[in-house]
Amino acid sequence: PIFWVNTPGGNVSYFNLSTTPALAGIGIAFSLAMLEPCGIILPHIHPRGSKGIYSITGKSLLAGFIQENKAQLILNTITRCLQLWRPWSINTRFEYISFS
Repeated sequence: PIFWVNTPGGNVSYFNLSTTPALAGIGIAFSLAMLEPCGIILPHIHPRGSKGIYSITGKSLLAGFIQENKAQLILNTITRCLQLWRPWSINTRFEYISFS
């Protein structure tokens, strides 16, 4: 990773066209996150796209979202080596989790 950004629930390293030229022409950026025990990624929006999460380590991660039309809350628990597309997640276990 080029640099780590400290967040309330862990650390994130962002990769985009300026830090990773290999992403040129494919229209994506990605990040590597280390979520501390009981850490949370604060609710936020993605006005230009969705976010995918692929669990690398840890036993489980609670992830969920609410669409802009205030539809029902959608919750999923993902475990190691599973992927989910979502706008937020929370680590409800007492362990470190890494994901991309």
